[in-house]
Amino acid sequence: GYDEIIKLVPQRAPALMLDAFIEADDRQGVSGLLISEENLYCRELHLSVPGLIENMAQTAAAHNGYMNLKRGHSAMLGYIVAVKNLKIARLPAAGETLRTEIVIKHEVMDYIIVMGRIYVQGVQIAGCELRIYIPGKDGTSGR
Repeated sequence: GYDEIIKLVPQRAPALMLDAFIEADDRQGVSGLLISEENLYCRELHLSVPGLIENMAQTAAAHNGYMNLKRGHSAMLGYIVAVKNLKIARLPAAGETLRTEIVIKHEVMDYIIVMGRIYVQGVQIAGCELRIYIPGKDGTSGR
């Protein structure tokens, strides 16, 4: 629920784009989101492209927060610096539930590169590669 999610990510309502963090291991994480009409990124009853990207980025942030909590650290703020190979089959509608999966491809200094994929009822509707900057992630700056 909300109380568990806010321990993992720095975002808060109304910008929070997750309502469940379902599973994680060292290299991947899975989140869920029931799209509400009131969602900050909802336009004409559909989640917008920036909303899809933010959902994947926050799933990566939740994964990073989960791994940090396991190590006794707190969640860290990250910034999307690049989106590559964005593919969107359709925009999901209010009332649909997203299952978002991220896989970490590379970690270099304060950057992580993740592959994100969003599914609705088992069908992939969106995906991209995200490069995310997390100041201080490598322990040499920002802490």
